[in-house]
Amino acid sequence: MAIAIIAIMVITTRRATISRPCRLASFPCLGAVFVTVFLAAADVELRAATITAASVSLLDVSAAVASAVDGDSVIIPAGTARWTSNLVIIKAITLIGQTTTDSVAGTAVDNTIVVDNLPSTQGNPPITISSSSGKSYRISGITFQDARTTQTLNGYISLIGQSQAVRVDHCHFKPMAYQSIDIQVAGGVYGVADHNVMELAHTQSFHLVNGNAGASDILGNAAWAAPTGWGSANFFFVEDNYIKNTLTTAIGATDGTSGCRFVFRHNHCYSVHITNHGTEGTARGCRAIEVYNNDFHNSLADTPGFLRSGGLLLYNNTWDGTTLTSDGFALI
Repeated sequence: MAIAIIAIMVITTRRATISRPCRLASFPCLGAVFVTVFLAAADVELRAATITAASVSLLDVSAAVASAVDGDSVIIPAGTARWTSNLVIIKAITLIGQTTTDSVAGTAVDNTIVVDNLPSTQGNPPITISSSSGKSYRISGITFQDARTTQTLNGYISLIGQSQAVRVDHCHFKPMAYQSIDIQVAGGVYGVADHNVMELAHTQSFHLVNGNAGASDILGNAAWAAPTGWGSANFFFVEDNYIKNTLTTAIGATDGTSGCRFVFRHNHCYSVHITNHGTEGTARGCRAIEVYNNDFHNSLADTPGFLRSGGLLLYNNTWDGTTLTSDGFALI
């Protein structure tokens, strides 16, 4: 019995780096127990490698990602590099730089900086995660800085596909004068963006069009045919971020259409509001939004937000600073 307990402890202490859980069974002999522990340990080493890119350059980061497999972590070292092409990640990996953030104070230590210098004609952000259902993906610890000089809709990060476990955390999004979004969440992607510092200029921090979970329809019809799912995990969560408007005119922190679902909670917001799209065209409007436990601080005349489609669950938020132009969400 004591030996069996030791075997279980070995598996449990290493389980955090195993991408699929090990199954324990009744073994006919002591030898089988130790063989199982050995194989589990070997599986850990094979399936959860840490790969460090040689530099922040797109070439070196791409090479590191190419050598990774599902479950691996790719480390980007400190430094600054201009990227002139799009990195597409299809493997279920963690991509992590050395930037750190304080999402309460709104500060960041910009150790790993990716400068977006992609051609405006390319139509892509620096990083795209093309995800698959049942797999996990993460981007963390990167500072994004804009160097484009032409107006585009590309943004810094695009999350597409069908994963319900995508995370973007502890990144610093610097103001972009010529782009409209920081992060686009599309397809049927659910997950979380947390502890980021986001400085906005002519920009919305999140554009959500994630209304086709489990469906090929990209217009949001499937989302509108399904139950709302209040309180469930079937949303993209925006939480514990610092979001600040750097302009002198009011802008939205969010926008969404095509049956999108998102939760906006525990964020520290400065001169921004919540908004979404309706069914102005072929695509359906936003399906559902939950907004709660946020603090909004206004130095500009603004409204709490605009609701053009879908259901809204709104409670336990605070506003201070410049008097609001209205006491509630505008239904338009």
